Amino acid sequence: MINLEPLIIARLKTQFADVEGLTELAELGDRNVSRQTLFVIEMAESPAPLIEGTGLMRHRIGNSYGVLLVTPARNNQRPDITADRQQIRDLLFGWAPHEDYEPFSLGNGGLQPSRKGVIAWLSRFNTQYTEDAIGVS
Repeated sequence: MINLEPLIIARLKTQFADVEGLTELAELGDRNVSRQTLFVIEMAESPAPLIEGTGLMRHRIGNSYGVLLVTPARNNQRPDITADRQQIRDLLFGWAPHEDYEPFSLGNGGLQPSRKGVIAWLSRFNTQYTEDAIGVS
């Protein structure tokens, strides 16, 4: 298991100025963002059934990562985030974050509940890797 969050953040920072992790999102609290910010969040880990016939305890582990696009919505206008969503997709869809992981596939996405003055859209990306039980007797 590898922490993919810093790798995803580094990739997104090639095209976006403000990209943060889960800790920074938690610290945001009740404050609104002053400019567009992306937050990378590990959303889920899902082991598949054991792979039989290998002689090892082996699972395929699916991981889901979310990229939360938060954009200020000033003067009661809803900003058009379509181009930004596409740019995020272009950077991550089909990209393998590490040699042990499959390239990202698309997951569900959608508008997220948010407070007045911001628009938030969550895009999900899925990957998987194989994990063996090592050193267990």
